[in-house]
Amino acid sequence: MRIDAHYLKQLRRYRGLSQERLADGCIDAGHYVSLSSIKRAEAGKCILYRTAGNLARYFNISVESLMGKDD
Repeated sequence: MRIDAHYLKQLRRYRGLSQERLADGCIDAGHYVSLSSIKRAEAGKCILYRTAGNLARYFNISVESLMGKDD
């Protein structure tokens, strides 16, 4: 699945996180997301639904909003 790469970057930058810090923060919060998955997502490439779900939980948003669709 593809997510809205621009929105993900915006969420990450709003929190002042690098891609590496985001990956570390996700793992610390119990949501495993690798650095390579974050890079793929921000490049607009397909990622696993599980990865999108973990990112959405980390940012406390719905997967649909991460995909760029309305809740």
